[in-house]
Amino acid sequence: MLNATVLNGPGLILTTGKFFKLTKTDFRCCIDKTSSAELSEAINSMFRWYQNAVVCYAFLSDVPNCVDISAVDSPFAKSRWFTRGWTLQELIAPSNLIFFSKDWEQLGTKAMIHAVLSTISGIEKDFLSSENLELASAAKKMSWAASRKTSRTEDMAYCLLGIFDLNMPLIYGEGKKAFRRLQEELLKSRPGDHTIFAWGTIVSSPSIKITNLGLYLDEEPVPLAQSTTYQPLLSLLAESPQDFASSGGFSPLPLSSVFYRGGTQLASFPVVVDGGVRLDLPVVDAFDSIYHWKSPEIEQIRTARVVALLCYHETNRNSFLKIPVQRWGTEYFGRTREMMIESDPTKYNVFRNRQTITVATERRPLLHTGDAISRRHLFPRSSLCEGSVSEFADTSNDDAIIEARKFRAYPWFGYFYGVQDLGGKHGFAIRFSRTAKVSEFGDALLVELIPASIGGDDDDPYFDNLEMRWWDPMEMQDAKSVHSHIMRIPFDKWELNAKPFPAISIKAERMPLDVSQSYVDVLDIVVWPVRDSNDRFRTLSIIDR
Repeated sequence: MLNATVLNGPGLILTTGKFFKLTKTDFRCCIDKTSSAELSEAINSMFRWYQNAVVCYAFLSDVPNCVDISAVDSPFAKSRWFTRGWTLQELIAPSNLIFFSKDWEQLGTKAMIHAVLSTISGIEKDFLSSENLELASAAKKMSWAASRKTSRTEDMAYCLLGIFDLNMPLIYGEGKKAFRRLQEELLKSRPGDHTIFAWGTIVSSPSIKITNLGLYLDEEPVPLAQSTTYQPLLSLLAESPQDFASSGGFSPLPLSSVFYRGGTQLASFPVVVDGGVRLDLPVVDAFDSIYHWKSPEIEQIRTARVVALLCYHETNRNSFLKIPVQRWGTEYFGRTREMMIESDPTKYNVFRNRQTITVATERRPLLHTGDAISRRHLFPRSSLCEGSVSEFADTSNDDAIIEARKFRAYPWFGYFYGVQDLGGKHGFAIRFSRTAKVSEFGDALLVELIPASIGGDDDDPYFDNLEMRWWDPMEMQDAKSVHSHIMRIPFDKWELNAKPFPAISIKAERMPLDVSQSYVDVLDIVVWPVRDSNDRFRTLSIIDR
């Protein structure tokens, strides 16, 4: 916008002794912001206006005359014009752009100083012309805006509409939702460009991955997260262009078209569902990870995965991008702000396999007094049963929370395991139930070990002459335990090593919630591998639903 004095009616502007002849069409660029319809139309058309203009003038009110524009620390390079969100399209769209100082001295044209403009803006010279703009990836375009600002939060999305060749209604007051809508529209127009998900910090390995076996096996406590390491679980979509500050080098993989359209098994394009993104992605790795609870203040072990995105870094065309995702809820994954670059071309075989997942910002469950949380479980794929075998809930798929209301609805819950040494049809259940109130701290937990026949019909409930009955899961409510223990409050540990079962260690710790007099029981369940006749460890087979 020109800071000028209008003389002799419209059509003539006097600026420091220089006259600019304006036509009636020039005044169409003035926007009536009192009209929401006109404002929306103007913002959605602005990029095209600049693109079709014969000439555009950029007035830099904070740049003096006679400045060395090639110097990296010059007033020209530091001008506020290069930090504003709206001026990004003003830089890219016009074919003829002339820069002026605060005294209306010409500083240069875009064509003359394109190398300087590229250095200042971080935009490659090839993309300073709007003719090549469609060749730039979504992440690259976002990176151009990463350091820019707008006075209104919504404008950080609206100022990018023309650069992405998108149109969408303007809703002032929606805040950061505007940028989310922009990304959703981009997914519809370019669903194969996974660079829209390529944001965050590049690392060598996920910080949530457990690499210390002793921590996993309960030989040492899980360390509490520091404020600098805590990472909330997020959606695949970014919160702002700032998240793409390090993402300018990512481009879509050439095989993305084959991934979605080739082969016998077609993959599904990304689709926005229930506040997240559901899509087919190759799974590179599965691992155990640390999940951070704020209340109660504990660290929980959960399953996580590394998935591949269909994009590579321009420094290595044989690379591809990976991100860690961690489970939450019964159907969702959430991502952190970390991403890794895989440079080994032999790993491309992971793209043959894909899995449909939904990645969404975590909605933390509301805990109530009397709930139980499984903090550590050596075999997180064991089957969880609440009250009857028809009420299975796989704890690898949720937050490992047993709600207090389920204790009231069912008299017990339990985990079922199968043991290889017992022929695969027999194993055991760990059954939990609430006792009568034993102290001022509330009900205690009763833990029981029950022999279980879980591999199908078995005519002999006294299998293998072990002088114990093997209970069918349908009988579990009335089943008699062979070992039991009431967990003392507020902390207790029960260790059991009784043949033919594996060694078992269970800890229960009562921890307060933020609400007065509210508590949860935090459980650590470790089932050790079974030893054979030579006292060597054997793998424990876990029955999954």
